[in-house]
Amino acid sequence: MLYPHLIILNAIGYTFVGDIELFYQETLDYVENLQKAGVEAEADIYPKFYHAYDMMEPETKAAQTAAARFVEKFKEAKAKYFTGE
Repeated sequence: MLYPHLIILNAIGYTFVGDIELFYQETLDYVENLQKAGVEAEADIYPKFYHAYDMMEPETKAAQTAAARFVEKFKEAKAKYFTGE
């Protein structure tokens, strides 16, 4: 089964996950498997983040940091992999 955050990871090679996230270990395993296959992939781990923390508590500094890093990595992937067509 592919979870939405893993689909995004496939597209841009980056995700973030909380250490109390329901899919924490699955996310880390998936990143590791991508790396073993030669795919650039990384995940930032945030303490005490649960699933959708960034959306449920967007006013927190941690959620804002995670969201900003995601946007940064998306822009990097867009510049690297997407054409202007």
